Amino acid sequence: MKIKLYPTPEQKVWLKKMFGTHRAIYNKLVEISKDDSYKFSKKDLAEKYTGYLPDYHLKVPEEVMNETYRDFIKALDSSLALYKSLKERDEKTSFPRLTFKSRKGNTTSVAIQARSVSSPVAELFRILPTYFGFKRDEGIKVREAIPEMNYSIRLQMTREAKFYVCIPRIPVSESLSPSTIQ
Repeated sequence: MKIKLYPTPEQKVWLKKMFGTHRAIYNKLVEISKDDSYKFSKKDLAEKYTGYLPDYHLKVPEEVMNETYRDFIKALDSSLALYKSLKERDEKTSFPRLTFKSRKGNTTSVAIQARSVSSPVAELFRILPTYFGFKRDEGIKVREAIPEMNYSIRLQMTREAKFYVCIPRIPVSESLSPSTIQ
């Protein structure tokens, strides 16, 4: 489910800083690990990336930085898995290299844990309230009702600086529905 956000100009600035930090950290991880990313353990990579951050990135919530690291590890793991599967099928391939995230990319997204998200009023969406400085009844405007969130969500920004929240739809299995339990 994709819901459009209508942030104020001040909220847009904070959102852009958050996405910029996400991209900068991801790109720094790619640069640091360009030649030897598959030799390091995940713990070693984490230590390398935490030493890099300049002061202006430290104002972004740690959760965003941790999600960036998880995105990097996921990209690393999936590229290595694809490489191995192509090698097993004897297809011609070269060793995988991760690419930088561009500022001019069509979209970029950041994962946010469910515990940092709420919708106290029907037309407001609250994420990372301490980062944005939200009071109890403040948030980013939305036009749709936000469903209850039990899973992490992704914030998405388009090249035109339009913001969306992507909420996963978890299908309910028929075997677990209350009507089938007797």
